[in-house]
Amino acid sequence: MQYQGGPDAEQAAGWRRFVDAAQRVDFLDLTAPGLRAVAATMAELMEHQLTAVERAGAGALRKDVGYGFTAPLRTLVRARARRPRTAT
Repeated sequence: MQYQGGPDAEQAAGWRRFVDAAQRVDFLDLTAPGLRAVAATMAELMEHQLTAVERAGAGALRKDVGYGFTAPLRTLVRARARRPRTAT
């Protein structure tokens, strides 16, 4: 991410936090039956982000391409609706 006119300090810090967190995720553990819904939701959110970056093209290098609000909210609502109900 070193290029002329690169991200400002805030964007660079955001990317560093994202990369740091992504490196800590152990995707092998996400195959456990209790975490499959988490893995599916994460994959859906990542797919949404990748689509946004692909749509932005080279502009993604100059401007932060965020998740937006509506699509991730829909993803999380669907994930919550899919989870099994437990007796309380």
